Formats: sequence, C-alpha cells, structure tokens
Amino acid sequence: MLPRESNEIKQLAEKEEPVDQELIQYIDDQIIALASANITTIDSFCLSIIKKYYNIIGLDPATTENILSSGQNENIQRDAFMRALEYALSNKSKKKPLC
Repeated sequence: MLPRESNEIKQLAEKEEPVDQELIQYIDDQIIALASANITTIDSFCLSIIKKYYNIIGLDPATTENILSSGQNENIQRDAFMRALEYALSNKSKKKPLC
C-alpha cells in the first residue's frame, strides 16, 4: 500500500464517529422480528381481518370461505387456462381450422 493511501485510511479511521450501541441493538432486534413479521398486500391483510372478525361485522362464516385471496384467484385462473389450453390442443386435430 502506498504511504499516502495508508495515511488517508488512518485519518478516516480517526474521524469515525463512535458507534451507538443502542441503535445497533435496535436494528438487530428489528432484523430478528422481521422473520416473524406478517408482510402482505393490502388485499390479503383486509381478507385476514374479515376472516378473523366476520362475527363482529355481521358476516356468515360460510361467506368468508367464498372470498378468495389474490393468490388463490391467480391459481384458479391459471388452472382454468391450462385446462382450456390442453382441451383445445387435444381437440385440434379433430376440428377443422377456422381459416
């Protein structure tokens, strides 16, 4: 290492601010809490509130089972599309082309 670079590094090290241990502990706690955090979209959050408190807002419990989350909805749509595509491809040779 060149002497000039070495001196610059030493100067930067001397200027370094003292570390706030409370802040470091807070950040560590937040990182640990992140693993168990319930991070969702607003739609999923609202759905969980409806399913949890259906009786307070006056919904029939069976009604809450008919509400799909966006993930469930996407899975059903994908499944329906794939079934329709498979059906169309399997019947392609049996039908005349439209054009």
